[in-house]
Amino acid sequence: LGIVTIHRPLYQLWEPRSVILDWVWNISCVSIAAQLATFSLGVLYFHQFPVYFLFSNLFVIPGAISVLVTSILVLATSGIAPVAAFFGTILQWLIQILNFAVFSFEKFPFSLINNIYITTLQCWLLILTIGFLFFLFTEKKFSLILVAFLCVVSFSLIQWYHYAIDVKGDRFVVYNISGHQGIEWISNGRSQFLGDSSLIVDTERMRFHVRPNRLFCGVKEVDTQLISHHPNVFVKNGKKIGVINTPVSSWPDDLQLDYLIIGNNSFKSLTQVRNTINFDKLILDSSNSSYLASRIQSEGDDVVHSVQHEGAFIEIF
Repeated sequence: LGIVTIHRPLYQLWEPRSVILDWVWNISCVSIAAQLATFSLGVLYFHQFPVYFLFSNLFVIPGAISVLVTSILVLATSGIAPVAAFFGTILQWLIQILNFAVFSFEKFPFSLINNIYITTLQCWLLILTIGFLFFLFTEKKFSLILVAFLCVVSFSLIQWYHYAIDVKGDRFVVYNISGHQGIEWISNGRSQFLGDSSLIVDTERMRFHVRPNRLFCGVKEVDTQLISHHPNVFVKNGKKIGVINTPVSSWPDDLQLDYLIIGNNSFKSLTQVRNTINFDKLILDSSNSSYLASRIQSEGDDVVHSVQHEGAFIEIF
């Protein structure tokens, strides 16, 4: 729809006299139209922008069309084995050449702007801005630029609020990642992440469970550490946070924890925890069994948070 709507008005802005320039201009107009139509959704869902899309699409668009046509020829001649094999070989070469071109552009410096975060509302504001500017270009109505300007101002205010409140604030998170332990402290774009060994090397789980929060908080630097099997106490923003993964029978009487994170079924009941450790808030991570976490939670709903049953624990300082 974006290509059909935007391509023709854009293409008519210039009439190259050279056949080659006309071909390049036509492909470039298709690229710009497609990018304008999908830019907002691409940033919202993929959090990135391809800087060299104009150059790469000079190869990608003809290559994709060639792959499509050759694929149809393979299907159309599937009843004639030698002919289908011939077109199949050509199709394989075309795909390899296309992949080579795409991956080559990815290796260029600054080929992608990554880790862009916008909200759904901002996505709609971008769509409206692009739409109003396009109609300003075609209809020549000055009132449209005022509406587009209001959309841009609204987008900027939302982004400013996000950076002032969400990015600049300090955040303590215990993730809900089935069977794993994941704890993170985020402050001014810096992350200290504690996780078990199998989680840290699991790229897909980290991308699915942890990366969205890092994008939201504008994380630029990450310090990843393995969770120790021994009890640990951290002090963050004046809060004492204890992490226990193995059963303990004693604890310093004068050490009062603000948050206690328990994993690996280290304790069997809330009473057992209270008789051993002084704490204000108990957090049961995802490495505990669901049954045990539910039972401990039922003993004291006001002081216990089970990430398996209530979702990730998030505290903003």
